Amino acid sequence: MKQLQFNFKKSELEKRLFKNWLFSMFQDCNSERRIYKETPYKNIYTYYKNNYKYLNSEWENKIKKLSLSNAEIS
Repeated sequence: MKQLQFNFKKSELEKRLFKNWLFSMFQDCNSERRIYKETPYKNIYTYYKNNYKYLNSEWENKIKKLSLSNAEIS
């Protein structure tokens, strides 16, 4: 399986948070695809590759600030 490469100029914390969030998105997407009788993505790499723009936009505009602030609290 290919290793996911992320071009972060940020901390290890942000990398970990992004990978966890991405895995959660991948699982949710595949669950929905099964419900609607669509073929699930084969692996997380394929999911990320096919949804790169959307995922990065969501992360940068909505999720990153929430994730980082929650991680700093806990």
